[in-house]
Amino acid sequence: RWNMEFVSSGCIELTGYEQEDFIGDHAVGYADIIHPDDRQKVWSGIQSGLVQNGRFKLVYRIITKDGRIKWVWEQGQFVDSNQTELEGFITDVTDRMLAEEKLAKSEQLYRTLVESSTELIATVDANGLVLFINGAAAKWIGGLPSDFISKNISEIFTPEHCESFMRDIREAIEAGIQTTREVKRSVHDGDAW
Repeated sequence: RWNMEFVSSGCIELTGYEQEDFIGDHAVGYADIIHPDDRQKVWSGIQSGLVQNGRFKLVYRIITKDGRIKWVWEQGQFVDSNQTELEGFITDVTDRMLAEEKLAKSEQLYRTLVESSTELIATVDANGLVLFINGAAAKWIGGLPSDFISKNISEIFTPEHCESFMRDIREAIEAGIQTTREVKRSVHDGDAW
């Protein structure tokens, strides 16, 4: 149980509890409102930080008085030479964490759609380095995506195609747009588009 000597009035908005609820030996210890799945991580993170440099920074969940889960960011440090007292700051980062979670899910959905698409999709940087290529494009060229990632397009296509590609890439970068193009590839029974 972590007993507190001072708690700012912001704790009401953050936790739903009154300042007095946390001070001294009252009804609620701050550790009691840390999400059960995060308690060990918080304890270990604080101990590790304090041992290393007397400071810590953590992100974890709390459960408010009305049962809502909030994400908080906390930083703290020792304030006495005996290293028995801590001073810290805790703030609500729930909106940021939910936005990051939503973005991660969106990125995963996008990646899944692109990777499973039958359209040929690749991302190439300004120097012609392949940053991403989906399975359909890799198969069309004659390999797996891992065969082409980090390769320059000059290792994949003919010099005339590379020159044309690079011109299109430079124009797209300058204009701040994506580019789509049709590519001819020689295969054993003729040309493919």
